[in-house]
Amino acid sequence: MFSMKSACAGYWSSTAGSIRTSSRPFAAMERLITFYVEQHNTVLPHAAFAGQTPDEMYFGNGEQVPANLAAGPARARDARLKSNRELSCQSCKATLALPLAIPDFSAVSGMLQMQPEES
Repeated sequence: MFSMKSACAGYWSSTAGSIRTSSRPFAAMERLITFYVEQHNTVLPHAAFAGQTPDEMYFGNGEQVPANLAAGPARARDARLKSNRELSCQSCKATLALPLAIPDFSAVSGMLQMQPEES
């Protein structure tokens, strides 16, 4: 008769101690399952719960998570723009300071025009 306990005991003994960390064959498995369940319930966000963990849903302490997730892309974009603008050269900063609706490429076009070399 097949039993999960005998199958697992066979697996743990066949690894010749490379995975088994205890003299009890199920101690390591018990620790791994406990770790997985804890991580699943407290750390991993779930799409079905709008980004909240199961514990946040159950205990009702994750109301702010969907709002934070919705605002995250805008915050990331703003931080990226700020960082990129701080790294720009002076010519680029002048161009970036102009309104986006009416771009002025005079500074850029002046840099791109090829000047004939004098010999």
